[in-house]
Amino acid sequence: MTAALLLIDLQNDFLSPTGALSHANFLAENPNLQSNISAAISHFRAQNRPIIWIRSQYPRTKLPPIWPPRPLGLRYANVPILDERLASSHYGHMNIMCAPGSYGAELYPDFEKLKEDDDAVFVKQYYSAFTHTGLATYLQSKDIVTVVIAGVSANHCVLAAATDAFFHELDVFVLSACVGASSENLHRLAIEKIASHYGRVVDAVSKIPTAASDTEIPGTLQANISNDRKLFYVNGSIPSWRVMMMLSEYNIPYTPIRLKVMSKPKETRSAAFARINARCKTPTLVDGNITITESMAILQYIERKYALPPVAPVAQQGQGGEEEK
Repeated sequence: MTAALLLIDLQNDFLSPTGALSHANFLAENPNLQSNISAAISHFRAQNRPIIWIRSQYPRTKLPPIWPPRPLGLRYANVPILDERLASSHYGHMNIMCAPGSYGAELYPDFEKLKEDDDAVFVKQYYSAFTHTGLATYLQSKDIVTVVIAGVSANHCVLAAATDAFFHELDVFVLSACVGASSENLHRLAIEKIASHYGRVVDAVSKIPTAASDTEIPGTLQANISNDRKLFYVNGSIPSWRVMMMLSEYNIPYTPIRLKVMSKPKETRSAAFARINARCKTPTLVDGNITITESMAILQYIERKYALPPVAPVAQQGQGGEEEK
C-alpha cells in the first residue's frame, strides 16, 4: 500500500498570530498540533514515503461548486457528498487571505523548515484539495492509493479533502491529533463525519498500515464486518454486479468488500485472498463456512438457500432444446 501524507493549509494566514485567521486560534486551541504534525512528517520521512503540501490561494470572486463523480458500487451509494459551500471556492476574505506572493500565503515558518525540495506542492482555490489542482492525477501517476490527512481546519478543508479523496476511490486516513479546528466541538463533529462516511480516523501514524499484510484481507480497511456473509467484488465487474443486484433485490444482508485491481500489487492477487479463492477471481461469496467462487453458482446457491423464485425464466414445454418434430 503506497500512502502519502497530505498536509492541508499550514500557512501563515491560518497559523500565525498575525495571520488573517489569527482569531481562530488553531494552535492555541490545539496546543500539541504543531508537534504532532512535525512528528507525522518525521515518521513519513523515515519511511521514505511521499509528503504533499496543499496551499490555499483565495480567488477574488466566488467560483461555482464542483463535485467529483460518484463511482459505481455499493460502497459509494448514498454516501453524502460535500454541501454546496464546501464544494465551492474559498470566499469571504479574498482581499486579505492567502493572496499570491503574500506573507499570509507562505508556509508557517516552523513547517517551512520541514519542507524538502522533492515534496510535491499543490495550490488550491477551492476548499477541496482535489478540485482543479491535478492532485488526483498526480496520485494515480505515483501509484498512491492511500492518503493520510493532517492540517487545518477540520470542519472545512480537511473535511473537504477527505470527502473528495473517498470519491476519488482512495483509502482515507485522518490523523485526529494532527488536525486543527477553532473549537473542540467543531473538531469532534468533523472527525465523526469523516469516520462515519469517508475513512478511518486514527490518533497516531503508527496505526496506519505500512503495507497490506499477508494476514489481512484486502478491503477490510473499509468494510465493517457485521455478519458472516461477505462478498468480495471488483468495481465495474458485471459478474459482481449481478450478485449484488440479487442480494439487494431480496434484501439479503451481506458485507461488500471491494478488491482493487488497478493497485500495485493487485489486491485480488494478495496471499490473503488466494487463501479464500485460489483462482484469485471475483465475485467470491463467503457465507459462514461456505465459499462460492463463480457468479452463476452464487446466484443458484442464494436461490436454493432462501427458496426464492427462479431468477431465470422457466422454459415452457416446446421451447429451447431440440427442434420439435
